[in-house]
Amino acid sequence: MDFERLSMARLEEIQRLINQGYSNRKIAKILKCRTEAVSAVRNGHLTQEVVKGLQQSSGRLPPVWTLQVNWKEVEKEISQGFENVRIWEDYASQLTSHSNFYKYTQKRFSLLLQKTVTLREFNAGEYAEVDYAGDRIEWIDRNGEIHQAHVFIGILCFSQLIFAWAATNEKKVNWLLAHQKMFEFYGGVPKVIVCDQLKNGVVKSHLYDPDLNPDYVELAKHYGTAVVPARVRRPKDKSLVEGAVKLVQRLFGWTYRRHTFTSLEEINLCLSKTVARINAKIHTRFRISRIQRFKDLEKQKLQKLPMDPYDRTTSKVSV
Repeated sequence: MDFERLSMARLEEIQRLINQGYSNRKIAKILKCRTEAVSAVRNGHLTQEVVKGLQQSSGRLPPVWTLQVNWKEVEKEISQGFENVRIWEDYASQLTSHSNFYKYTQKRFSLLLQKTVTLREFNAGEYAEVDYAGDRIEWIDRNGEIHQAHVFIGILCFSQLIFAWAATNEKKVNWLLAHQKMFEFYGGVPKVIVCDQLKNGVVKSHLYDPDLNPDYVELAKHYGTAVVPARVRRPKDKSLVEGAVKLVQRLFGWTYRRHTFTSLEEINLCLSKTVARINAKIHTRFRISRIQRFKDLEKQKLQKLPMDPYDRTTSKVSV
């Protein structure tokens, strides 16, 4: 029996045998149908109303496994940007293969999954983009008080190697410290830093000629780099870091969605593990991992770190 063309008569017969107490396997053997179809009828996913409606609309039923998936929850997970394979593992891995699930979700949620990608070419060691992630990470201290960690994200534009670090807030001292940690993580300094026009980086916003924060300028001078703020309402100016933010948030959110954090140090440890997984994964465009591309082609192109570390106390940094 082809369960995609399940007849009303066969549906009624399955229901009759269920009422008589037969097992799914026994019914499938008697009627020469798949156990998935019997299971769907038993669980109420495949009813006469469903069959009638589907036959009237298309004359064909979708695979029975699709009737056993909580698509409202799947849609919610997709809208939050979680990876398809992670969603399949939680909602459909016991029902069908990931290939089938992927193909079906691509058709069912085509508008939700639509993406526009603008490819830009960069020279090794030239550009990096930085920004804060929109989503904050909650953690609870020993007294039961809830705090929020603010996540700084950086990305080298050529190798697309990602850096992430969480702090208690987004004030200037942490903004500058995040850059220091990022340069140390890369083991060098790119020639240009592209940032958003937030107050820590830009005192006065302007489409083409913004005024930079003096402390940010001092940090840039110390490391021998230039700061170029992205233009207001020009998302393509920092599209790579926005993509990196999504990647980190998706994987981190999925991996630790059932975890309760108890310190900022714990969050940063988990962030480093998350970023390491992303950086080690084969990049679909480069055909090698980000970390390999960085080691092979970009690391040696970065400017060397200064001999002396940046001293924030001399730059009148305000908290």
